[in-house]
Amino acid sequence: MSSWRRDDDPLEVWRRCEESEEKNTSKELRILPVREVRFTQDSIAHSFSDGRSLEALIEALQQGYILPLSVGFLVLDAVEVDRNVFCMNNRRLWCLYQYQQMVDTMVMVRLRVTRTKDPTLRQFLRAFTTNDCGHSVRRRAPPPAGGSALARLPRLLRPATDPAKPKRVLPPGRLPPAPPLPPPQTAAPLPQAAARLGAVPKVAAAAPAPAGAAAVLAEMS
Repeated sequence: MSSWRRDDDPLEVWRRCEESEEKNTSKELRILPVREVRFTQDSIAHSFSDGRSLEALIEALQQGYILPLSVGFLVLDAVEVDRNVFCMNNRRLWCLYQYQQMVDTMVMVRLRVTRTKDPTLRQFLRAFTTNDCGHSVRRRAPPPAGGSALARLPRLLRPATDPAKPKRVLPPGRLPPAPPLPPPQTAAPLPQAAARLGAVPKVAAAAPAPAGAAAVLAEMS
């Protein structure tokens, strides 16, 4: 950006401003469907500046007396911001919108589109949301108490890395403490080991038969 000096020639300063503007902006002629073109105003006047009604233009379009791509006054000026085309001639664009609702074919419109290359201007257009020409601003409400919504979730539903839980930061050169070792295991005595494994049950010996029964069995054999 050129700096203003008291001894600068006003004509030279104006020429440098025009060169800077041409370098940061470019215009091109486009033909787009009317439904892809956006308005720049939230309301329009009831008639044109020369007193003619908007309905007269809509009727002329409907009757075929005026073709959108054949008359010069329907070449609309527009500005492209973030790939969106905003029309500066809102009343004529509104008439084309009304005509589009009356016909089945796609209505096309010619546009002189200005494209800005200055990132500061693009950022300004995205951030320009004031409704009173910048005389006031509304402070948005703070986030809800208790931190983020993730911190208010149950612990079982939180991810493995919980951002709400502060991490322990060790001083430089200091290693984290080693985990405690498990207690040593000693060999159990033999009786206890046998009790853990389970003793093998002993088979009881058969009781001796009585003498009389033995004699009867001997005679039967």
